[in-house]
Amino acid sequence: MAALTRPSEATYVINEEVTVRTSDREEHTFCGVMFPVKCKDTLPIDHIIIKSISVRGRLGPLTVWVSKDPAAVDAEGEKSEDRGTRSAASAWCGDDDDDDDGEEDGNNVMHGKKCRSMAMSLLKKNHIVAHSSQWTQIYSKYHRPSMSNLQELDFSSNPIIIKPNQVRGIYVHSRLPGDEGIVYDNHYGHMHSADTPSDNFVTLPRALAHVSNEPFGAVPIWGWGDSWRCDRKFVGSVNYGVVYKLWHLRKNERYRRQF
Repeated sequence: MAALTRPSEATYVINEEVTVRTSDREEHTFCGVMFPVKCKDTLPIDHIIIKSISVRGRLGPLTVWVSKDPAAVDAEGEKSEDRGTRSAASAWCGDDDDDDDGEEDGNNVMHGKKCRSMAMSLLKKNHIVAHSSQWTQIYSKYHRPSMSNLQELDFSSNPIIIKPNQVRGIYVHSRLPGDEGIVYDNHYGHMHSADTPSDNFVTLPRALAHVSNEPFGAVPIWGWGDSWRCDRKFVGSVNYGVVYKLWHLRKNERYRRQF
């Protein structure tokens, strides 16, 4: 009977620091990057605790934001979530549904539709709504330029907790004038597996780059065009710890031989 009443969650974080690093082709810089982090369900863990991320660029006044707990967002109702997703995708990629004057170039129209469609897919798949009301700021600090070396943004006093099969969005933004605040890369999908970094615990799917000096700003620094760009990749590292589930008779099947 004691085996049935024993605790199932560890009360400690593993001592070793776990870091997932991305590849870095030094392709672009913008004002911000928004990327999802998915916690895997392959090992018997209770949750991961993200303590910091590391980025490079001209940096300046940096903030880090985390999307609200998906359970809290879902509680608002499916219809409101769908409306938020549609409006966010339109804000990210431009709303061209009302283009009746025929003045916009055909290629731009097709690009806008493709970009918005991809943003819709990313948002709905990862339960991320790109509106400031659905995000919480967890870090704010000025950083000196560091174009070559990654600089750690430590928010361990207010960490991000993600449970297995859950996705949380992380958004790092610089208010530095211009578009050289944060380095990012293009995401080439299946052509480069390294563009979707993954380890035993997490996966970092494709990201969105932001070119507005205002957090979540819809107007780019040039005053026209799209402020969000699809098919981008976070460049840097994510540092986290892991809280394992303790062995329990009812959960015995989760503990495979290789574990």
